[in-house]
Amino acid sequence: MQDPRAIRNNWQLAQSRSLRQGEPLRLEFFPEGNVLIAGIANTVAFKALNKDNEPVDLKGQLYKDGKPVSAVETQHGGMGIIRFTPEADGAYVLRHEGKDFKLPPIAKDGIGLHLVRNQGDSLLFKLSSPRPKEQQVLLRIQVRGAVQVIAAGVLKDSLLMKIPIAELPSGVAEVTLFNEQQGILASRWYMCIMIRSSMCASAN
Repeated sequence: MQDPRAIRNNWQLAQSRSLRQGEPLRLEFFPEGNVLIAGIANTVAFKALNKDNEPVDLKGQLYKDGKPVSAVETQHGGMGIIRFTPEADGAYVLRHEGKDFKLPPIAKDGIGLHLVRNQGDSLLFKLSSPRPKEQQVLLRIQVRGAVQVIAAGVLKDSLLMKIPIAELPSGVAEVTLFNEQQGILASRWYMCIMIRSSMCASAN
């Protein structure tokens, strides 16, 4: 899977255009937290590209087992968002003009890491699990390899974690969720830019 840092400039700056008739289309999918998890709400970013790796506009449909689920379209720079709750045994594709693009595999278990809101001086994350089993979790934010924030909590089926970001330096921030054995449960990236007050933009 492509590192979201490699596409962040296109998210901010690229101008997309309509796909020409018969022009090949390529789709890249970026699940929030790096994996799709059955039984909980998931967010998947996607990027539509032509044969020259230029961003293009797209309108299509999300299908499950051959049946339409919801409309899908790009928002800016060839990028779009799909929000849905997958089923473990479901086969999901994004269909565009009769061609199907498979979404990433769906895990039956795991922890969802979702950014609910950017509050300017803090980020509000929601952790979700399809199994209501109590467990200790750690959320770590590091910028340029240096640890900036560590927060702990107890997750059952869901948990909200508010993380301060006002003191974070500018740069690419890596957010990683660990279990109590320090195994990685989920991770994602953000672009933090210092302009008077701190602002963090999602990079995937």
